[in-house]
Amino acid sequence: MKFDLRLYVLVTSCQPLTIFWHDEGLARFATQEYNAQDKDPNTRQYAHLTNYAINKDSETFKMTDKDIASGKSSKRTLKTVYDRLEKNGVDIHLLKLKIADLIIKTMMAVQPDLIHNYRMCQPSDRMFQICFEVLGFDVLIDEDAKPWLLEVNQAPSFNTDSELDHHVKKSVISDTFKILGLSKANRQKQIDRLQ
Repeated sequence: MKFDLRLYVLVTSCQPLTIFWHDEGLARFATQEYNAQDKDPNTRQYAHLTNYAINKDSETFKMTDKDIASGKSSKRTLKTVYDRLEKNGVDIHLLKLKIADLIIKTMMAVQPDLIHNYRMCQPSDRMFQICFEVLGFDVLIDEDAKPWLLEVNQAPSFNTDSELDHHVKKSVISDTFKILGLSKANRQKQIDRLQ
């Protein structure tokens, strides 16, 4: 089945560019086997598109606890996919380095615009530390284990339709707060500093 990876990237500063890539994420699988020759409009969307919003309506969508435990669900953890790829001979360490390279180069390409937009929205923050953002990177892995960027979501969904979603997304949010050192006292210090 065709699949993509949803990777979560935290941006804590645009100058200097400071990013964190969460070690867990989601893999979203199409619900019908991919066949480049298939021209049937009734199956094309479920074979060619990996979007959860589309595939959850497919008759072959799998999301039971049994499917998740067996690694055959339509949505899986990143770790589950890495384990499967490794069993198939993919060098996961090298794949992760390639993905990190893709994330870094993407962020470097937009850094000047980030700085400009930040200065326009937060002119009093000369330290570039009052805002943060969690981005959703959608990545395809080809047959040569090369990652390809599909898109970057500025506001990735944190809806939880399953225990799997809850586990992954709660971890992303929790770790984000830990990295940021967010607490009521620290937030007040930042506000006081800007006034």
